[in-house]
Amino acid sequence: MSLMELLVVISIMTIIAGVAVGLIRKGDKALTLDVNAKLVRSSLRLARNSAMESGVGAMVRIEPEDAIIASTVVERGGNWHFEDETGARNTRFSGGQFVDGGKLGRCLDLNGAEIDLGAYPWYEAVGGFAISLWISPAEAGDFTLVSRESSFSFKVTKDGALRAEISVGGEQRDRIELQTRAGLVPVGAWTRVRLSYDRLEAQIEADGVLRARKVESRPLLPNAPSHLLLGSAQDGFKGRVDELRYDIASQEQTDQLSSGVDFDPASDLVVRFDPQGRLDDRFHGKAVEIRIESDRSGEGDEANVETIRVELSGAIR
Repeated sequence: MSLMELLVVISIMTIIAGVAVGLIRKGDKALTLDVNAKLVRSSLRLARNSAMESGVGAMVRIEPEDAIIASTVVERGGNWHFEDETGARNTRFSGGQFVDGGKLGRCLDLNGAEIDLGAYPWYEAVGGFAISLWISPAEAGDFTLVSRESSFSFKVTKDGALRAEISVGGEQRDRIELQTRAGLVPVGAWTRVRLSYDRLEAQIEADGVLRARKVESRPLLPNAPSHLLLGSAQDGFKGRVDELRYDIASQEQTDQLSSGVDFDPASDLVVRFDPQGRLDDRFHGKAVEIRIESDRSGEGDEANVETIRVELSGAIR
């Protein structure tokens, strides 16, 4: 074989090798994209199924910088209807007076009392919590509605505002505070109040309307065992309460996304499901789209793209 023929053969082999490497690289990009897309869909389905099974709700959070996707599983920590002294999971409490005229059936009439609802492992909130109840004040005053020792407190003020404090940890321990405007809780009328924290923000709601919020991502301060208290020995609520419910984010499943993909900045990186498995309409007014792209690893490369869509109904496509 002459030198010229050898050079031709080498050139052909180089071209073939280059094409092969390109095909392999392209195949790897497509495979990487497919694996990550399946992981995102799996996490969304896990959260949605959890929301429907628990009847509470669930959330999925994507953190592109750390390449993780976290599914928060929310569970019922406790609920009390105040028809009698029993609560969820056959727990019992004492104190207060059961009377007719509640929001739903009977209710608990407090007169500055403190009701200890116990300290149980299932009260422990890892990723967040939500506590809600109906209240009807007998008089105006600065009263504690419900609290969990060194974890959070939820209060009503004498001018009808709602105020909350939540203890958070991390590198710097702190206590975040938020308060609504006045006049939300009138004396002698029933108002549904709710305090929640999900490591994205703290929120106070009154009658289903968001009234105060504060952005915060630090974890809750560990505090086990800790008693859940209705009212307070120092400044206990004077009035009636009904339908107390305490939900906790008890566990968070975190999965590592593989390298080689990017998320479109316009993507929805936090997805919340309601207890029926639909998108929570308090946070989502339209379908959610998550757009995943493969890295452009070379000049002129085109990114492979896959769009994951969650309909308002909760259907994942």
